[in-house]
Amino acid sequence: MERLAFIVADRFLVKGVGLLLVPGVGDLDPPLQIGDRLRLVRPDGSEATSSVRSLHFVHAPNPILNPFLTLAEFLPTDVPSGTAIWVMSGPEAG
Repeated sequence: MERLAFIVADRFLVKGVGLLLVPGVGDLDPPLQIGDRLRLVRPDGSEATSSVRSLHFVHAPNPILNPFLTLAEFLPTDVPSGTAIWVMSGPEAG
């Protein structure tokens, strides 16, 4: 069973890290974990798959507890704003 993690509002290429997707995964229950399989559905209907390789937290004066997801294998043009990020059944999915 899939569950919607978030809709991409923006994305940034971070050198040495990968493509950081905003707004982040929020408070999914159960939370997103390293190894979870993802299905990306772009606004044009095309799809891609990936897996969670890293989660990043923003440490600022007011910490954001919402982890940001990065995808090492994609460029900003590959994941346009409006792309739906779906979490598949877990590491064994796909």
